[in-house]
Amino acid sequence: MALSRIGEAPVSDISGTDTVSVLCTLHYAHTVQEVLRAHRWNFATKRTKLEPSWVTPTGIAESFDSEFEITKAAHGLTTGQRVTFHDSSNYPLINGTWPVTVASSSVFTLDDSTFSGSGTVDATYALAAVFGWAFSIAAPSDCLRALEDDRRESTAGVSWAYESGRVLTDAEELYLSYIEDVTTVSRFDPLFVEALILKLAVKFETALRGTSPQTANLAAEYLSITAPLARRIDANEGQTRERLFPMQSRFIRARFVGVNAIGCNDDCCE
Repeated sequence: MALSRIGEAPVSDISGTDTVSVLCTLHYAHTVQEVLRAHRWNFATKRTKLEPSWVTPTGIAESFDSEFEITKAAHGLTTGQRVTFHDSSNYPLINGTWPVTVASSSVFTLDDSTFSGSGTVDATYALAAVFGWAFSIAAPSDCLRALEDDRRESTAGVSWAYESGRVLTDAEELYLSYIEDVTTVSRFDPLFVEALILKLAVKFETALRGTSPQTANLAAEYLSITAPLARRIDANEGQTRERLFPMQSRFIRARFVGVNAIGCNDDCCE
């Protein structure tokens, strides 16, 4: 369909060695991802609950310089990474986020910590961001673009960021909405198909004939489909989202419980 838009004959098998088949092979998969990621397509929106991967060490001891020394075979950490410990009653001072120094594949220490406590190992830890966030959680493997933390049971927004295939946050759970890397053509929405055709046609026309008025026309047609979608979404991949639930409007609450009850000091409410 994209080839037909630029006056080229269709090909039945893009694994051929002719120029057009090679162009199809070169551009198709990448362009599908490009158009998917560019907009919030309903057919490609997916939800999942993300939580840190908690690890239980096999030993906690005092290092030679009185820091916490952690034993865990094949811990996979490198010096300079950080980990977050929580819910330890036997070692209360271990709770928090620490940079680590790796002594071996099974031992690491918590930098600038002060050893205290004793008893059985009751602590767990999870990977943290190198700085700024308490947790670094692997995003789903099919995630092309993280959209938002979408929890309907709470009014509290959750701060997070999406970087290098990982979700960084201080929350111990995240209800993530994201754009899925959809490869099954039968799932494609008709509007998405039309946008994909036009985006491919621009690339094919440019590769075969260079920039031309036809290229500009195809690009403008693509924008006529996608620009309205772009205006309805926030391109920021990390955000704090606060939902507005029924009866949460300050105006509506003021009608029912009074201005003083909602703490409004604005002149318009006096």
